[in-house]
Amino acid sequence: MLFRGQAETYTNLQPTLARATQGGAHDAAALLERQLIRNFRTHYRDLKTLPADMPSADDVVARSDVDVLSLMQHYEVPSRLLDWSASVWVAAYFACASSASKDAELWFVDSSLLDLTPDELPASAVRERIAASIGGRPAEYHPRWGMPLLAVVEPASNARLAAQHGRLTASDNATVDHAQLLWRLATLRHGNERTGQSFGRHIIRASRKRDILRFLSEEKGVSAKSLFPDIVGLGRFLRWEFEALRTELY
Repeated sequence: MLFRGQAETYTNLQPTLARATQGGAHDAAALLERQLIRNFRTHYRDLKTLPADMPSADDVVARSDVDVLSLMQHYEVPSRLLDWSASVWVAAYFACASSASKDAELWFVDSSLLDLTPDELPASAVRERIAASIGGRPAEYHPRWGMPLLAVVEPASNARLAAQHGRLTASDNATVDHAQLLWRLATLRHGNERTGQSFGRHIIRASRKRDILRFLSEEKGVSAKSLFPDIVGLGRFLRWEFEALRTELY
């Protein structure tokens, strides 16, 4: 199973690039995507220091666009990729770590749904089509598929991804809602009556977020400090501890 926590009840699974271009043309999203990738490669060279687990500037230039997108994703740059975790506790953290006054949602999916592909198109070919669509137009629908392609893509490895048990899904359509595609895949496998067995979401009430974060930190060892193994994570962890203590005192 894969899990995804969202701090508000969006009721969809839109990647950050899709959210940022809501209502806009796909061509505009593709233009933004190309520019972001180009700028990331260019400005990456200017960084004075890099974490030990990050690739060199020359390596980033040589890597595929999918690899570059996965690096960008984990440093909060909008992309077509959607983050998931193999750990329900990690997903619960991301559902509860922000937007304290708003209900959250915890999504789940049986990852074997993503093994479903058009009959004539193996999973490796699906990933190739997705990679080829980055920065451009989506591929034509497969004649008997009738929907954009979706797959788990292999991310560039780094400390954050390892700590978060991270996985990534990507579509050949940068602006598509992954929830729609996953629901259709679940329907293909189970029929309309049992889709909830392999894909769905749970609501987390805002009033429970603080208690869940405390439980995750104290009982599961899951916190900003563990999920962001760098100075950013330490800062987030200390801010959470500060807010929790301030609330108790005042």
